[in-house]
Amino acid sequence: MKSRGRYRESRLRSGAQWRGHINKPNNEPLRTSGQRRETDSCFHHRMSLDWTRGDLHEGLRCFHSGAFFEAHEHWESVWLMAEEPEKTFLQGLIQVAAAFHHFQRGNCAGTISLLRSALRRLDGYALAFAGIAVEPLCTTIRLWLEALETVSQSPPPPLPQLQLAERGSPP
Repeated sequence: MKSRGRYRESRLRSGAQWRGHINKPNNEPLRTSGQRRETDSCFHHRMSLDWTRGDLHEGLRCFHSGAFFEAHEHWESVWLMAEEPEKTFLQGLIQVAAAFHHFQRGNCAGTISLLRSALRRLDGYALAFAGIAVEPLCTTIRLWLEALETVSQSPPPPLPQLQLAERGSPP
């Protein structure tokens, strides 16, 4: 029997139907980056993501040290238990980590594909969401896509760093 992949299997085990696209709350369409808002009524916070401890913290530590596969593994354990909108947000971060794992292994096509998917997921979120500054991350992803999709002798941009949002900013 052919494996369906870890993501699909986990979705099926959790009772969710596989649709192959983003399952946004209230079936809201994704907005382009020009439509990003400080607060967004379609994102109702159900879960608080604490980046100072547990698997989120360990994943963040691994991500910043370049251990992207390990970051992906830590965040996936939280993602499996999350509900929307945090689930899709975490999926975007996991895809960023997986993209740079592919980059480290020389898989440019895999890197591009995962960065595009991550950007589609993350671009609809507010400037800051669940304690993470989303805008700088999306900007860095766009720079990487431009660099990877353009034949150039220039070195790629610096690896992204997830920035914690300042306290008092929107969730």
